[in-house]
Amino acid sequence: MVRSLALVCCFCSLAVAQPSTEEAPKKVASPTTITGDPAKALIRGLKLAGVKPTTTKRTWTYVAKTLSCSYAPDPGGGYVDEGDGFGTTECLVNTTKYTAAAAAVLLQGMHDAGIPEPYYMGKKLIQARAVTCVDEQTTRGAAGPWSCTFTAVGR
Repeated sequence: MVRSLALVCCFCSLAVAQPSTEEAPKKVASPTTITGDPAKALIRGLKLAGVKPTTTKRTWTYVAKTLSCSYAPDPGGGYVDEGDGFGTTECLVNTTKYTAAAAAVLLQGMHDAGIPEPYYMGKKLIQARAVTCVDEQTTRGAAGPWSCTFTAVGR
């Protein structure tokens, strides 16, 4: 009788110790909205990268499905070893690739907007999706207010 009880208890502990086959719910990043100078910097980056806005009488709206910039700060660690000590920057806006000044300004705008850099493997990578930025002209010739909404990737 003692042996059969021990055998039942052994099966009970096996049943309890089985790992769950259910997947944990995935963390979904929520959109972030920024205004003022951080939004202005991101709008400047989008504009200089060649993103064409949709316009109304006093509003310019810049939209990008995806933004991605990578920066290799060490000479020789980037896409091209320039040997000048500046590192290299490369960005993608949707599927269009940018390098040089346009990429550098877009990267700075993404930094100023507070988009995080979740990865570092020899390069820094900063990404966002569903980006919408609005530049409103409140009075003739006056710039702003500026606002942007985006979802950071890799948080």
